[in-house]
Amino acid sequence: MRPAARPVDPLVEQLAKHVASDQLVTYLADWQRPKVYPPVGYDQVALAETRLGFLLPDLLREIYTKVGNGGFGPGYGLIGLNGGATDRVGTDERNLIQCYESRRFDPDWPEKLLPICTWGCAIYSCLDCSRPGVPVISYDPNGNDHPPGRQPNIFHFESLADWIERWLRGEDLWELMYSGAHLRDAATPAPTKSEDLPGLPAKDNHVARPFRAFLLRIARRRQ
Repeated sequence: MRPAARPVDPLVEQLAKHVASDQLVTYLADWQRPKVYPPVGYDQVALAETRLGFLLPDLLREIYTKVGNGGFGPGYGLIGLNGGATDRVGTDERNLIQCYESRRFDPDWPEKLLPICTWGCAIYSCLDCSRPGVPVISYDPNGNDHPPGRQPNIFHFESLADWIERWLRGEDLWELMYSGAHLRDAATPAPTKSEDLPGLPAKDNHVARPFRAFLLRIARRRQ
């Protein structure tokens, strides 16, 4: 049974205005023309949740039902539900459910770790729907320093709301993905407040810069 209707989250209203003003994506937007897909009904959200086996976070549910079915936001934009924006993997195009199901074929992929946005090169922003607050976890398999048997997951932001708010403010979430201020091993409990984050050794941005240069080279070849 769906929850009773409630006032629209102010963040959802702000995001809707941002998208309506054609400010859709900030990452490689100079070569990729994003497309916003129409919002879906709660019945489609319920079908997706049944297939996934868990509930979507309230904010993500509101975004899909009141703003659009993906195609806007950080990275290449939010991945949508069925009929919405997809993640292209080779010749395949995967919606949100298919992205999660394809990842779950890997026995090391954590349950309820939901990829919601791709940055290219198999790098994803994911929601850890198993934890209170549903923190944003970055998945980057391209490094060579991950311990055997461990997924290369790093804590990115406390919540989807924080992630979206920072994007709306124009912050570079790609750079923050690799900055010491926002790194935390995803295997540890997620903090409830930003001040709970411990001091972490800064990770040199020489990691981020080569990936950005590599992706830009791909973009130029596609032009």
